Amino acid sequence: MNFSWQIVSLETKDQTNDEGATLQNAVVRVVWKRVGTDSEGVSHTFLGNSWFSAESTAADDFIPYFDLTESNIISWIETKLTAHEVGKIDDIITNRINKKNTIVRTPHWS
Repeated sequence: MNFSWQIVSLETKDQTNDEGATLQNAVVRVVWKRVGTDSEGVSHTFLGNSWFSAESTAADDFIPYFDLTESNIISWIETKLTAHEVGKIDDIITNRINKKNTIVRTPHWS
């Protein structure tokens, strides 16, 4: 089973950090998908979101919105979620894919 992240949308707003600096277009919410695909190409997604704050981010460490990359955002998500949470999401995806791979049949004697 292969798993990957997809970024659906970002919500931003100006935030003032602990130093009193205004950080423009700070990402405050990320809507994401976790996608699992099995060896036969059957896939399923789990939609989630994560909230963030730049209030404790130093101005020198702040990444301006238009300099952000997908890998920056994925890194934030992976830092925000625990390994246990990601494992639970992956288990849900795996179970849903396994369910897709089952065939519902009418008994042959009917």
